[in-house]
Amino acid sequence: MDLRDTPDEAAFRAELRAWLEANLPEDKRGSRGGSQRFDDAFGREWSRKLFEGGYAGLTWPKEYGGAGAPYSYQAIFLEEMAHAQAPPHVGVIGLGISVYLTTLHYAGVAPLCSSGGFVNCEGVLKSQYSVVPGTTIPVTVPGMVWFIVSAALALVSIRCARQGSAEPRWLRPGHLIWALLGLASVLYFVYDELVQLHELCEWCTSVHVLVFLSLLVTLGRLQSGGTAAYEGTG
Repeated sequence: MDLRDTPDEAAFRAELRAWLEANLPEDKRGSRGGSQRFDDAFGREWSRKLFEGGYAGLTWPKEYGGAGAPYSYQAIFLEEMAHAQAPPHVGVIGLGISVYLTTLHYAGVAPLCSSGGFVNCEGVLKSQYSVVPGTTIPVTVPGMVWFIVSAALALVSIRCARQGSAEPRWLRPGHLIWALLGLASVLYFVYDELVQLHELCEWCTSVHVLVFLSLLVTLGRLQSGGTAAYEGTG
């Protein structure tokens, strides 16, 4: 598998990197600015900038207000957001969806989405496959754990980059293993939805896409990092 950018992807990456350089304030990068950089005013302003720049809903169909870009562009977006130490975006979305669905599960409330046909979130989320086998724990709880650990691994990389220090040797391989575990779970859940239930959950599919994109980013970092990025190499 060749994960190097195509000419179009390289052009998109350069354009995005220049856009981030021009639009992301220095005091909002990394941990600078403390909790102030996550306040509602800046969150709304940052979301507005992403939308106006054409980076919100990259892979959504154009008829629904998205850019209709391939998923590789979303992976590049995640990479460059992390490289620029931009405020959390997709990772927070994944965790937010997991928290939302977990809350609804325990509250016994149906999610806001389609129901009654092939796309039937309520049917999927109330099925026997919506809980960890042998327990009453919703599968969204392990999902929350996955996103939290994945975010923590990404933060270690960001911190090393900000400090100009080498990453631990285990970081990128460890992140890849974690991403592969996430992909294995996604494949299991997709099988349950399509083969066992013959139904699809929109919210679940959103999480599945985020996990897959995280895997692509991790693979790209592992391929491009080289041995110089690690501690203890000459």
